[in-house]
Amino acid sequence: MSVANFSLLVADYMCADITQRANHIRVGPFLVGLSPHTANLGYNYATPLVDARPSQSDIAELISVFVAHDRTPRFEAVAGAAPDAEAALIAAGFTMDQRLATLACGIDEAIVLAMPEGIAIQLVSADNDLLDAVDIQNKAYGDPASAGLHDVARLQAMINRGGMVALARDTSTGRPCGAGLVTDPQAGVAEVAAVATHAAYRRRGIASSLASLLTRSAHERAAELVFLDVVGPAEEAV
Repeated sequence: MSVANFSLLVADYMCADITQRANHIRVGPFLVGLSPHTANLGYNYATPLVDARPSQSDIAELISVFVAHDRTPRFEAVAGAAPDAEAALIAAGFTMDQRLATLACGIDEAIVLAMPEGIAIQLVSADNDLLDAVDIQNKAYGDPASAGLHDVARLQAMINRGGMVALARDTSTGRPCGAGLVTDPQAGVAEVAAVATHAAYRRRGIASSLASLLTRSAHERAAELVFLDVVGPAEEAV
């Protein structure tokens, strides 16, 4: 698969993923997803449609939407999928925050990894397991918020659509020590995200095992391509 084709597939996935949110907003050639529960940047952003060519009035309206919801104007886009939109945003005063590396795995390419010693990793859906997963993820990504019922509802909705959450526990204590998720496939594309390991359990292969299980499970549910953005130390270790 060429880099250009990969970029377009991921860009289309990002747009489809935002439309899964009940409160998503369309502003010109942008789709906006805003969380009513948290100002965390990871849950509040806009993404351009492929080949979007926004006007300055589109961008001004988009900024007003973020301001009206007391959220920081922020965008996520795939390099090369909407170059005119990126140029227009920079011209409007936005700055590039990060360019992330992206890992990809085609169907039947995922490697089965041995389970780390003393660790059990399973796909989970019970409320208490989902709370444990969010708690680990929040701490790993520097979010001071405590896991709440709205987090459980968000993950349960994703699971009901075909996504999955994986949780790692210490077999000797039952302590949760790692978590991750994979989204429901959109046109054959799914994303592994929020892979996190408790600080006391890092460098034991837990993140890689979580990513492996989630990727293989997504392939079993019709995802032909699974990707992972390298955001933090857990993804860097995969």
